[in-house]
Amino acid sequence: MNTRYFICKTQKKYTDAGYRWAYWQLEDKGVITLGAAVDIDAVLSEHDYWNPDESEKNERLCTEILPTVRQFLEAHRAEGIEYADEDFLCAQSDLGYEWREVGSQKKANKTSLPTGSSSTTSTQTAVP
Repeated sequence: MNTRYFICKTQKKYTDAGYRWAYWQLEDKGVITLGAAVDIDAVLSEHDYWNPDESEKNERLCTEILPTVRQFLEAHRAEGIEYADEDFLCAQSDLGYEWREVGSQKKANKTSLPTGSSSTTSTQTAVP
């Protein structure tokens, strides 16, 4: 399984959706579909995704990923959001330009997406 992302093609930005957490809480339940447009209101109202039980809580998920996802969805609502993984993102022939990952990382750094032969790169920055 690859990392899951919420992406905004208009702004060329993406954010980590929570890897397996997003898969089990959103994708597996049919709230979102890989490679498809996201119903933002459906994601925002999915209680279990936003409120992990005690056995699932971890600092990164609760203090970095979920708050960043919420901000990203709201900030890019007007442009439309899609749900993708690394393979999907790299395989798109029209997406060969730079994409910026948004998140709560303390400092920005430039890295290549880990899959595919694309020269696509990302820069990690704060939301939006």
